[in-house]
Amino acid sequence: MSRPVENGIGGDFEMYSPEGNWDNYYYLCVFPDCGAVGLKFSGRSSRIECGFPHTAGKNYTTAHPALLNAYAAGRAAQFEHGDREVSSH
Repeated sequence: MSRPVENGIGGDFEMYSPEGNWDNYYYLCVFPDCGAVGLKFSGRSSRIECGFPHTAGKNYTTAHPALLNAYAAGRAAQFEHGDREVSSH
């Protein structure tokens, strides 16, 4: 199983396996027909195994509206509690 390391919001990830192998340039992407989200090389949603038929092409979807909305919501939420520490206890 690979472990992603993010290189910035909406940026690429480096993938590391328990055996010490690695690869880079993995991006979040969305398969447009079903909305499945994946972490695939170069953001190619055609590599997401979701059960829907895939058309020819690589389908780069790193700027899919669902991802852009999630990034914006995440950036906005980090300021929701101001500068105070938030505890889950």
